[in-house]
Amino acid sequence: MSVTTAVVNCGQCQACCKIPCEVPADEGQAYLIDVVDNKVYLQRQANGDCIYLDETGCSIYNVRPSSCREFSCEVLLTLPPEFQERIRRSEYKFFSKEVLEAAEERFPLNNDELGGNGERGRD
Repeated sequence: MSVTTAVVNCGQCQACCKIPCEVPADEGQAYLIDVVDNKVYLQRQANGDCIYLDETGCSIYNVRPSSCREFSCEVLLTLPPEFQERIRRSEYKFFSKEVLEAAEERFPLNNDELGGNGERGRD
């Protein structure tokens, strides 16, 4: 499977806006940020969503950080099945099963790519 490395068009999907977003330090001064363990993150709303996510989507979409522009949930599909399962069980702070499920929906595999079993990343 080839993983997208260009700017990603997510359409209406906002799954990754609900997980912490690390921002390159040299871009941080342009955004509302928190610094945790010397890493720069976009601030979160009380419900955990990105501070810039509102009822219409990303309020800074045209000037969003490079980490937002370049993130592709498709990369999660390249992880070994045991890691995907840990994401589904919410064992990772920076990924959520919603992001993994969004990737599966956006990047469906044909049966040949699935190894003929009709499943991806599940036992």
